[in-house]
Amino acid sequence: MPDYDVQALALAVPPASAPVASYYPAVSVRNNGIHPAPVTGTLRIHDKAAGTLVATLALLSTSNINPGATAAVPATTAWSPTTSDIGKQFLFSAEVTTPLDQVPANNQLSPVTVLVTAEPPTPPPVTVRHAAQHEHDGADEIDVSGLPGVLASGQYPKPHKYSHGIDGDDMLNVDGLPGELYDSQPALAHGNERHTAAYTTEGALTAHNNSGAAHANSANLEHTAAKGAASGYAALDASKRVPKDQLGTGQGTTGEFLRGDRTWAAPIATPSPHAATHQATGDDEISITGLSGKTADAQTPEAHKLSHQLLGDDQIAISGLFGNPAARDAASGLAPIDPFRWLPGRNLTPLTSVCNFPGTPGGLPINEPILPGASNPTVQTWIIYTPTTKVAGIFAHISANFTFPPLCPDYACHIEVRIEHGATLIDTKYARYSLKLGGSCSLFDHVIPLSLVVAMHTDLDSDYQMTVRYWNDTAATTITVEQTGVVIGHASASEPPV
Repeated sequence: MPDYDVQALALAVPPASAPVASYYPAVSVRNNGIHPAPVTGTLRIHDKAAGTLVATLALLSTSNINPGATAAVPATTAWSPTTSDIGKQFLFSAEVTTPLDQVPANNQLSPVTVLVTAEPPTPPPVTVRHAAQHEHDGADEIDVSGLPGVLASGQYPKPHKYSHGIDGDDMLNVDGLPGELYDSQPALAHGNERHTAAYTTEGALTAHNNSGAAHANSANLEHTAAKGAASGYAALDASKRVPKDQLGTGQGTTGEFLRGDRTWAAPIATPSPHAATHQATGDDEISITGLSGKTADAQTPEAHKLSHQLLGDDQIAISGLFGNPAARDAASGLAPIDPFRWLPGRNLTPLTSVCNFPGTPGGLPINEPILPGASNPTVQTWIIYTPTTKVAGIFAHISANFTFPPLCPDYACHIEVRIEHGATLIDTKYARYSLKLGGSCSLFDHVIPLSLVVAMHTDLDSDYQMTVRYWNDTAATTITVEQTGVVIGHASASEPPV
């Protein structure tokens, strides 16, 4: 499973048959990654018959989509067909992405046809409430005779106990019913065969009561042969206590106690000092995993700063904290731009055109050859945005995979990003990776991922452009590059970076 991947599933809004109305088109997107993901994208609407582009709308998720979840990502502006569009068919297509998206192949939404129909018919008038007409004594009282179903509330039956009595039309049969009748019942005449085998007769009881010998013999009162014997019962001594030898084995002397295995034993003495056996490397080392409480001494944590940085599993949010960052921009006097502030789903201003590489699926170059030397770079230039107000800062994240052929002794690849305003260079960033293997050449293709982040303050109020160059300076070696992700955004002057 990839760390970051979002997939365009279907067109959620508008429906395939859309009455004349105002819609905010939306694309159903699923997060296939393992991290919550913001989503941005572009949706295009074409007149199917004329083949012309009608509208280009930016897509922006209202919140991060959790791993495995699906959500509708809406457009930031509405599409409103008119009555003149009734009967026309429009093609909706879109592409979506998320920062560091690792599977761009599933970012595209195939074209979907939407037919504009007439306005929906006027709903019928609401029926006036008239339940009272159907109730008892109402003008249209209902007769429930013969209707199936069970009423929601239990109903009391009319008095009818006589129907269950003797000669009643619904006489009860109490055969087999549990319980005891309220009135005592006289027993019918019956013989001894109605009793169990353990019964006795009145004559036998009379003979026993009149026999003195039956009660004079003490053996008839106590089974002394079982006293203190196996499977029998315990005897009592003169103090009315059970003898020690019948409680357990052993002497049972003063100071001993009876153990759970029914033996008398002396108590175990207080153990000698043995803390070292429970410490690290001791022969009875204690594991403190899961124990509660706080140690007496402060503990030094292991190095873990990466967990608090960007995309760490305990990433720190600095919103609302006091103080200033250590470094500041010399030109503007503002703190360095925080790229997180402009991630999609937060304060990102949607772009009208990003990553437009003609002639390739979705505009992303796939396996484009790069010849040796910086004199033959692959160059892509993008007009990023035409702002209507001043731009306080620009953010871009570029990532690509460089594939070197087998038996290549050295690897060296580059990414350079230049941001320009007319003929003026505003800023440039550069990333390089190199590795010299000497005689240990790889027998297989070697893929090197490389990425670059640009974040800067600026003060622009007209078109600006970004130029990205990829090149390889490995001698006499032609490699291929696959651009794996592009995220570009800017912050308006009305909401400068923190």
